[in-house]
Amino acid sequence: MEVRVASPADAGDIATLFAAAFQDDPWLGWTFPDRTARPHQLTAFMARLVDQAIAAGWVLIGAGGATAALWHPPEGVDGGEAGAHRRFLRGLIGDHAAAVLAAGAEVASLRARFAPHFYLSVIATDPARRGHRFGRRLLHESLERIDARAGDAYLESTNPANVPFYEDLGFAAVGAVRAPAGPTLTAMHRPGSMSR
Repeated sequence: MEVRVASPADAGDIATLFAAAFQDDPWLGWTFPDRTARPHQLTAFMARLVDQAIAAGWVLIGAGGATAALWHPPEGVDGGEAGAHRRFLRGLIGDHAAAVLAAGAEVASLRARFAPHFYLSVIATDPARRGHRFGRRLLHESLERIDARAGDAYLESTNPANVPFYEDLGFAAVGAVRAPAGPTLTAMHRPGSMSR
């Protein structure tokens, strides 16, 4: 499968792909509980993530755009000012933003314990093209690039059903965060020493 680094021209398509793929995700369903508003909210949220990360050169796309992965390299990605992020979320989800931001702070604190690492923020395949193992192949390619730099990899599985998939690729659960009256997110780490 051909894999390439995404350019700014790809950003809109990637955000649309991510939003479509995560409509029924447990964690993001809790984050955006209004099913009617969720398609718009998720697209705006994903667009912000992609726009912030794409300049770092670690947003990868494969299978002609059917699958994409958004990585943050160890040196990080300019996420913008924290206050701007809070205002952005409040504009999308109103008062629920306080709970989402509190859970997000807990997730970020857990992630920081395993730095430095390559952080997989989002990976998804177009729902209409699932079943061809595009996501698995893109993740393999991503990990080969990371292994070439002997880097650790880290992700958070927002859906418990995906944990075994990541375990098969060398990730191990290292913690969890439970959303208030909501789902559990599983933090997973893969040491760079696996490639040596």
